[in-house]
Amino acid sequence: MDVYSYGILLCEMCIKELPEPKRRKQQVSAVSDKMFRDIIRRCIKRAPEVRPTMEEIIVCLDPQ
Repeated sequence: MDVYSYGILLCEMCIKELPEPKRRKQQVSAVSDKMFRDIIRRCIKRAPEVRPTMEEIIVCLDPQ
């Protein structure tokens, strides 16, 4: 799965706004849930190799 797109979609669902690249930092900062905000920030890193895998994201969301 494309984690960058997942991060953008998660942000969009949290703030209920369409993503705007020029306002990306502001939009991510508007996410009220700290865990989601941290996941989004990790997913949209410029360098793909530093982004989390979907497995890592799932563990964050459902630590069991």
